[in-house]
Amino acid sequence: MFSYSEYRNIIKLIQQHLPIVDFTQANEFNLCNGIRVVGKFCVIRHDIEFSIDRALKLAELENELGISTTYTVQLRNNTYNALSEKNIDAVHRIKELGHCIALHQNPPLMSEKALKKYVLKDIETLEHYYGFEVDRYAFHRPKQEQLAMYLDIPGKINCYGEQFFQYFTPDSKPDNLYVTYLADSNHQWKYGHPFSIDFENTLKLQLNTHPFSWSESGYENYGNFLSVIQERKKEMLVDMSTENKAFPKELL
Repeated sequence: MFSYSEYRNIIKLIQQHLPIVDFTQANEFNLCNGIRVVGKFCVIRHDIEFSIDRALKLAELENELGISTTYTVQLRNNTYNALSEKNIDAVHRIKELGHCIALHQNPPLMSEKALKKYVLKDIETLEHYYGFEVDRYAFHRPKQEQLAMYLDIPGKINCYGEQFFQYFTPDSKPDNLYVTYLADSNHQWKYGHPFSIDFENTLKLQLNTHPFSWSESGYENYGNFLSVIQERKKEMLVDMSTENKAFPKELL
């Protein structure tokens, strides 16, 4: 479960049925198994929640597989600093591998006009420190009102836009979805596993993963969080010892 080997197999399965494209290419003619197709696509995004290091590893794997995806970065995250020198370098490396960078944001409820300003302000901050344009965004733990709004900001791509995501309430799920959405939120595929996709009836797919869940070995939920905590603890100790000469070396 959640091993890089499993992820490779997921990508290979999708590629047999749908072209994996960037959000900007969703309406274009694409090739799937050498056949020119239109109206079919898979877009992939990765929400970075706890570890930019693991995001970079997944980005390297995807580069080996020959696909480009979107990595969303949280500016207001308590578990990593999106603007630290180390993480800025990692984000640049992800971009150099052919991937796109997006803002991942958990805004409070507000008017549509205010929400646009809120999103753009954080995007402007990322652009200032990253030194390149950030042309897309995706909400973190989106509220129903925000999903139903299909927020449209000129010049920016909403990964929950109507073209890539179909909103419905728990009581109003349609019989046929024009976009299938799968996510590994909370280390589980609660909307269905990619291996269970009915590709005969799936023309458009958005796959959303969280890089902290994926590793070389693959873990169940408890073991995965334990491994992430150990990785981040080691990083913190190294940073503290580098920053302060009085740091007790026996703690390393």
